[in-house]
Amino acid sequence: MLDRSAPVGIAGLGLALLGAAFAQETVPFADYYPTDPRVYCAKTFERTLGSPGQWMSTIVGKTTVPYGSGAVTGVAVCNYSPDYLSGQLVSGSSDGTTVRALALGARYVSADCSLSAHAEAMSWGLLHDGMIVGLKKYQLVTRDLSECRTEEIWGYLVDIQDVTVHQGRYDNAVIMWTLDLNHPFRPLNLHSKEYDLGVILPTASDTRGYSITGFEAYGVGRGLILSGDVDAGSGVLNDLLELTAVACDGPIYDAFDVRGMMVTAAWGANDNGAIVGQYRDHGGVVHAFLRSKKGELTTIDFPGATATYARDINNRGDTVGGYRDAANISHGFLLRNDVFTTIDAPGGVRTEPTGVNARGDIVGLFAAADAQHGFLLRNDVFTTIDFPGAARTQLLGINDSGDVVGAYYYSSGPAHGFLLSKGAFAPIDVPDAQRTEARGINAAGAIVGTYALPNGLPRGFLLRKGIFETIEVPCAQQTFLQDITNRGDPVGRFIDSGGITYGFSVSP
Repeated sequence: MLDRSAPVGIAGLGLALLGAAFAQETVPFADYYPTDPRVYCAKTFERTLGSPGQWMSTIVGKTTVPYGSGAVTGVAVCNYSPDYLSGQLVSGSSDGTTVRALALGARYVSADCSLSAHAEAMSWGLLHDGMIVGLKKYQLVTRDLSECRTEEIWGYLVDIQDVTVHQGRYDNAVIMWTLDLNHPFRPLNLHSKEYDLGVILPTASDTRGYSITGFEAYGVGRGLILSGDVDAGSGVLNDLLELTAVACDGPIYDAFDVRGMMVTAAWGANDNGAIVGQYRDHGGVVHAFLRSKKGELTTIDFPGATATYARDINNRGDTVGGYRDAANISHGFLLRNDVFTTIDAPGGVRTEPTGVNARGDIVGLFAAADAQHGFLLRNDVFTTIDFPGAARTQLLGINDSGDVVGAYYYSSGPAHGFLLSKGAFAPIDVPDAQRTEARGINAAGAIVGTYALPNGLPRGFLLRKGIFETIEVPCAQQTFLQDITNRGDPVGRFIDSGGITYGFSVSP
């Protein structure tokens, strides 16, 4: 709680306190804003003032900012509601005291437009009651560094006191009152909500005469618990969100991207934690990648190719995918023991391997003069496979038993999924879906893929023991599932509200 009789200090760059400090105990903001997905759970907020509705906040996964001074890895936090979608990237310091804002939406937070270093103005370290944190200007830079804009000066008043929200009481919560440094103070009118919340409102002396435009409260180990929007001109509370529920039993998403790239897509995985896929660099060139269990990324380029993409990897490390040559003709490849082998289906003008199992069986698709066909390559022998009556067939995944999944198309109409097991085809269609593609199958017969409802937005599905389950990454506008490990962990890609594509894996 603010010490009304003590002088107010001002924190500048990096939260270095200027002026006399309070006698109160300092607290590290990192204790209030967890940055570990195993700690930070999905949270539900209810709007208790303003337009009714729910609001969610959760961690999607980790991603990395490639500052010139050194890459910084953070946790992607997603905030969303039926009519609102945003994301931000935060990280904790190595000493466990500081939280840094690394990205807001699709833009990095930077000290300058060249992304040379993180803007220390967006770091929150040791806080104490009564601090005014004066933030200096910082830059927001797009991932490809093509656009840069300056954010103006603003500030926070730090207020530590007990707060009660619908979900419960939080002792010694940190309230950050947002200050508008360009307007004079107006007494706050929270419509008596301060009595429900159990908080004492700041005065003009506390804010040094600056107006308040909103506030956020953070609970120890919980993160955000309360958020309010205030009209700076009148001091009237317009909107209030209170934490109502916390769920920690959902799946853990590990989202990732290749540093600073707009498109990173995961396509296949094995039981050793390796993931393969592709990314597009700032020049528009597509490269394949291998991501290790530890999260280390290695670029894979077929020699002399203008584009390379990886589609699957088995437990031996054999990787299959495709590449385009200098004549813009697409070929398949097998990468085994660091040696590339080109794969071209007989009679095909374009070949794309999509799956490989432990026996080395490879499935995929190829384009011929008449149509698109699926293929199985086993012991160096190609076999063409077509769904009965289909105009186009794609084989997209194979398990160690030789069961195959894929998609087929009639002469008109959308895609349908299928399972080919022991020589028999079985169609797969998600109920009420406009289209369905089955893309991966594991040893237990669990199948993953992508479907779309009439609104056209793709979602992932998991089909297990005849039951469909939808999988959507929080904060994703589109989710695509590409493969599933024998342990049951799906992998794929999602597109966020800023149009950035991430790879991800899911631990149910």
